Amino acid sequence: MKVILSRKGFDSGYGGWASPILPDGRMLSLPIPASNGLVSYDDLSAGNGQTYLETMRELRQGHEGRLVLSHKKWLASSEGIKAHFDPDLVAFALERLPGWRGMLGQANAASSHLLNHNVGPGDLFLFFGRFRHAERVDRYLSFAQGRDMHALFGYLYVGEILQGCRTTHFPDWALRHPHTQECFLDSPAYKHNQIFIAAPVVPGMNIPGWGRFLWDERLRLTRQGSDGLCDWELPSCFREVDDMTYHCGSAAFGWHGDTFRAAQKGQEFIIPDGHGAVEEWAMELIGTAGAEH
Repeated sequence: MKVILSRKGFDSGYGGWASPILPDGRMLSLPIPASNGLVSYDDLSAGNGQTYLETMRELRQGHEGRLVLSHKKWLASSEGIKAHFDPDLVAFALERLPGWRGMLGQANAASSHLLNHNVGPGDLFLFFGRFRHAERVDRYLSFAQGRDMHALFGYLYVGEILQGCRTTHFPDWALRHPHTQECFLDSPAYKHNQIFIAAPVVPGMNIPGWGRFLWDERLRLTRQGSDGLCDWELPSCFREVDDMTYHCGSAAFGWHGDTFRAAQKGQEFIIPDGHGAVEEWAMELIGTAGAEH
């Protein structure tokens, strides 16, 4: 089984600020804005009676003296702004048809990278992004003091792959995913368009093949107290890995003492087959960490 560490959601280049870990532990990965998106931030349910947009605006307003957001001007007139809602991991985020399963789309260079390493059914995506804890202060939702961090926020165990082209018959329940839309199909702008569909269940485990984690300290990647998002504190089983894509053959990345220095660019970091201890760690994590589906 390959394990893929897959970077998704808001960051310094797309969106401009961290995604929130809400006070109840929900990890609300904020999808990047997209002019060709199918849904808007006010279409997406955050699961607490609010939309994504309402939660984002509350964070923007925050509590006097505690505002830490940047690149936020677009929130002032953001009704209808579209989002690239991918990966799609939680059923209640949108209205669903029967049979819906978690999905991930990928195209262009990142998709080619997955194709070149034969990522397919039976492999496991672990999604990570830039996060910060949020808290309520005098009824206001605000980002807590401290640094942003990289953290794992969800998983998808691949059951099948659909090629995102005009001849593909997509199930009705998949048609709200961005990579099934006309602009992605057989377009020179989106080469090697693929949609990864989660397995109904993870083999040998009584859990769905997809999920969005509830906060657990085991999900933290960035070393506690580090000034660098990409300075990671990984489990010891990763010491055996010397062939993670984007990291092998480079003095800049990989292990530096007790810190694993992750590449600042690249969406899909693939750990090839054969690293049994990492596979066991990943399966134990998705089996024991709380998750929404």
